[in-house]
Amino acid sequence: MVSNSHSQQRPSSHPDNTPPFQFLKLPAEIRNMIYSLLVVSSNLIYITTPTRKPRKKLNALDPAPEENKFRNRYILFANKQTYQEARVLLYSLNTFAVGNGWWGSTIHPNLHGLKLFTQRVPNDCISRIKKAVLFLLSEPIYNPANATQKEYFMDPTAAKSITEVCTILRTRFKGLDHFEIQSAEGPGSSSHVLFARPWVFDIRAPQNLISNSIEKVLRVLSIKEVEFLRGPDLTEAEWVRFRSFIFNENTLRDFEVKDG
Repeated sequence: MVSNSHSQQRPSSHPDNTPPFQFLKLPAEIRNMIYSLLVVSSNLIYITTPTRKPRKKLNALDPAPEENKFRNRYILFANKQTYQEARVLLYSLNTFAVGNGWWGSTIHPNLHGLKLFTQRVPNDCISRIKKAVLFLLSEPIYNPANATQKEYFMDPTAAKSITEVCTILRTRFKGLDHFEIQSAEGPGSSSHVLFARPWVFDIRAPQNLISNSIEKVLRVLSIKEVEFLRGPDLTEAEWVRFRSFIFNENTLRDFEVKDG
């Protein structure tokens, strides 16, 4: 009698001889779908100053800060072909955030981070960026007459940063076709987060300097649609004031303005 104890094969602990799957033999459409799952994020990619801790070579071309890592950006470094194909989607389908945060901030988009970004990212990648958000950060101050009431101001240095950021957008982000402007609380906040707030402008801030810089970005890049994010705390009068600070009425007629 033959025992059947050996007729049931046990799972082998050794890998089988199945040949490796050839990813690059997939149709380009399928590869792009996979790339999108790996390198496209629903969150904004903040262009901030990199952290001071040593970074591995793998992270050198990664534009996202630590809290916004992609699911698996390692596909970029599999080989030259996957890098060339995946980076097209990385830069063309993500939304990048720039702004006038404190110089060197690793949290808020700022001019220093943007300059480093344009130095280390190839021009052909930057020109593929289609969507950008401009954060206009203001500093919170407290009204002595009402300790519970916050007001916000933008000093001339922060305003000047916006003009330089806009110059970089105008000259380097040549593929930009969607532009959003958001008011946000600056680095002086202990919460260290970006969110819309009531907007009170310092009379020292050169209004024309900011509005002219933003208008140049829109006209040079032929952007016709502008979206403003309205914070929940803004009254209608404050909202009108915010928009008029960015654009005068004559300029607003030339663009389609949406309230986010």
